[in-house]
Amino acid sequence: MPGPPVSSSRPMRQARSHWSPEVWRPRHLLHLSHQEGQRGPDRLGALLDRKDAPLTVFQAIILGLTQGITEFAPVSSSGHLILVPWLFGWSIVQDPALNKTFDVALHMGTLLGAVIYFGRDLWRYLKAWLSSVRARVIRSQDERFAWALVIGTIPGAIAGALFESTIEDRLGQPWLIAVML
Repeated sequence: MPGPPVSSSRPMRQARSHWSPEVWRPRHLLHLSHQEGQRGPDRLGALLDRKDAPLTVFQAIILGLTQGITEFAPVSSSGHLILVPWLFGWSIVQDPALNKTFDVALHMGTLLGAVIYFGRDLWRYLKAWLSSVRARVIRSQDERFAWALVIGTIPGAIAGALFESTIEDRLGQPWLIAVML
């Protein structure tokens, strides 16, 4: 049975009046943005230009560059992501969920760049490792190196999983990070 007739003078978008672009926005952004008294993209743009905004585009670029530069240095790139806002005096809203999401996104970008750059070597070592697993013997230098990578990763992964909250709670202060670098 067909539904009620739709007036041809009414645009199709009005038929979906229950949908709002605000549905996908995080709640804290909506709360702050309504205080601005603006609508639509202008409201979100004004929010991102505020001093107490979660993160401006400029800050995101600076933190991304910091992550890229320090990732392969023998220092903590995650520590630098705490130090840089502290040194610049940025009053980034301390939202743990946003900070964790942004940190993970930066690290995924770094991982993607590393996989692209080292792709041939990674593929060679992956094939060597799988070959040694199938043969149950280490026969080549590549197989030995692949096993060293696997075994060398295990202690750090276990320590990170076991002590993540302790590390975040006790070692996340900028002054302590600066001293330990």
